[in-house]
Parts: sequence; structure tokens; C-alpha cells
Amino acid sequence: TREVDAFLKLTRFTIGTPAGSCPYIVNIEHRIYKEHGVDYNVLQILESLILINVAPLGEHSIISDKRGLPAEITYDGSKTIVSNPNGTSIPLGLVKFTIPGIELSAICSGRPDIPNFKVYFEEQFVIKGLNVK
Repeated sequence: TREVDAFLKLTRFTIGTPAGSCPYIVNIEHRIYKEHGVDYNVLQILESLILINVAPLGEHSIISDKRGLPAEITYDGSKTIVSNPNGTSIPLGLVKFTIPGIELSAICSGRPDIPNFKVYFEEQFVIKGLNVK
């Protein structure tokens, strides 16, 4: 069905974080998302099914209790270490899974194999002033 297809497309952009897995969507208009079938319609479908939450303002974040504490971000088995030298949060994009979305993604998800996606999200972290290793 169209809903299953939408969920599988979105989960291909899922990154692992210390706070759990989440789709990394920063600019839904960027070609990397469009080329792989993820757009506003996909987000609307999945939000209406209560599988994701789209941040109305700003981005969802990992919050740490220590300034600059590094966080390990994974994608397709590859690790990236990210830290915020100016604060205690690391922005994770506009979308996060709800509890039903987390449960469904554990048993049904697309393979995280988007070419150059790791490079893309690392660049997005750098643009936001984060340290990336």
C-alpha cells in the first residue's frame, strides 16, 4: 500500500543516535530526499498515521548534560562522532518517530543505503557549527 511504501522510503534515512533511531530530515526540498521518493506528502501520510512527529518549529535534538559531549551517530553500520562546542544539544532534524513508529521501524524498515547520505548529514552538522569526526 502507499502507507507502507511511504514508511519504507522514510526509514532509509534513519540514523542511530544515543537517544534512539530517527529519520534525518533537514530540508525536505533537498534533492537527496526527492530522488528517493521522500517529500511533504510522505511526511503527511506518516504523521496522520501517528508514526512520526514533524517538528512545527526548529528541530528535534539530543540534549546532553555537558557542553560539547560527543554523540555517536550511525548510518548503515558507519559511525560519525558529533559534538557541539557551543552547547549541550545536537539537532537531529525535523522528524522523529513516535512510539508506534519506533516499534514498526524495528520490524519493518528500508535498508539505509542512500548513496552519499552520510556525507550529506555530516555536512549539515558542520553547517550548524558542530564538530564532526
